[in-house]
Amino acid sequence: MPRLAHSRQRSTSEMLLHSLKPSASSLLLSALFGILMIGLHLLLISANAETVLPNVFGSEWLQTYTDFVIKPLRSFFNNSLLNNVLTALLWAAIGLVIYSAIELVINSWIKWRTSAKEILIGTNRKIVHHPLRGALIGRTVWRVCVSWGLILATIALQPLFRHIFMTDRQLLSGNFGLQKVWPVVLNVPLWILIIHLYVVLLRWYLFRTRVFGEIV
Repeated sequence: MPRLAHSRQRSTSEMLLHSLKPSASSLLLSALFGILMIGLHLLLISANAETVLPNVFGSEWLQTYTDFVIKPLRSFFNNSLLNNVLTALLWAAIGLVIYSAIELVINSWIKWRTSAKEILIGTNRKIVHHPLRGALIGRTVWRVCVSWGLILATIALQPLFRHIFMTDRQLLSGNFGLQKVWPVVLNVPLWILIIHLYVVLLRWYLFRTRVFGEIV
């Protein structure tokens, strides 16, 4: 029994350590997502950063950029229908999160009640609970801890998010220079680290489930 327990503990530790390793596809997708976020943010900033554009483009290119990029962007984001749709999607996402949390609590409670009723009377009238009861408690506590870790990680990352977005904004403010490009390029590895952190937390949330083995 001690050897079995030691082997099980070692297996759990190995799985947790293995979940920290990024896969090649995860790194590639994270890099593409980071580049997409930087490009989209710069595009949105450029709509309100006309002062730097004449230094980057000539007057002819600036007029073309204004007509075909800035004006469509402003028209798009000032659309009342779009704002209503985005508001509805935001509330739908919030409702989905609340519904998923309630469903998780209810399902956990049902499984707990079911496992509490599934008992065996062993020798000497000793009551033996269902073997999955302890696993259910451990999995529930684990997922609650990981969920709190996700919330705390998001709060702790706020300064890093501000740094990334401020670096993008500085690229299009004042006089344009190549020395401002390098900090923006360095934001790509930062996005990779941020996304990988959330991937690891997702893996830990699904720890000891069938899905865990498929995404790790």
